Amino acid sequence: MSAKLGRLSVYSLFLAIFVCALAAPAGAAETLDYIVAGDLRFITDDNMARWNLDIDGGKLIWVEGKNSQAQQNIYYYNLLSGKKLLVTKTQYSDVDPALSGNYVLWGERSSYQSPSQINGYFMITRQKGTIDPYPANQGSPDYAGGYAVWLDSRYGGFINIMMKDTKTGKSYLFHQSGTSDKLSPTISGGYVYWVEKGNLYRMAVSNPRGTPQLIAKGVPGDYSVADNKAVWETKTAGGHYRVVMHDLESGKTVDITDGSYD
Repeated sequence: MSAKLGRLSVYSLFLAIFVCALAAPAGAAETLDYIVAGDLRFITDDNMARWNLDIDGGKLIWVEGKNSQAQQNIYYYNLLSGKKLLVTKTQYSDVDPALSGNYVLWGERSSYQSPSQINGYFMITRQKGTIDPYPANQGSPDYAGGYAVWLDSRYGGFINIMMKDTKTGKSYLFHQSGTSDKLSPTISGGYVYWVEKGNLYRMAVSNPRGTPQLIAKGVPGDYSVADNKAVWETKTAGGHYRVVMHDLESGKTVDITDGSYD
């Protein structure tokens, strides 16, 4: 979701929405030029701020600010039909939406003093509900294969990873440690991946509370993983940024930015 390698093929689509939303005045999208690989298509052409985009297949979601960001909405967009749907809105915060098939997860505060709770929305039935009603701060959700994962503060005063089996409706602690610096839990290929203390770990969905496997060190929270590959941005000793790809089967990491660092 916030971390899906398969979505990199539509990076130009992400870029067009982001730049158009933040930099262009209303009606000025046609004056901007982009160099992209593939077709360029504008989804929005006004000056509203948008962030936290996610895409899965022919579906797209994002957070959009309203009323000088006092209200935040999550929108769903079907790339094939061109239809846009309001998923939810709040005057407090809608954060980290994750899209998988016809299912959307996000963190939402229902009031100024309430903790952020993970909510889910099923596109087909248009039903919305709380994933786990426990009053802890919850965030960074992901969903795949009938399982949801998220960061949660209910145990020991630290941020840990919770999981819910949506088939049985049961929620349980997936990974716990005495730190709060866990980031971006992501489900891919039967594993849950996350960054903790700057390192990328994984553990099988079927093995909650097991021993995490260290994948790589020096990984930021905005990594992506799919098809047994993980990618992330890193900084060289010379101050340049590069994108590296790690093969989860061979354990090899390669620079895929062709050495130009532009």
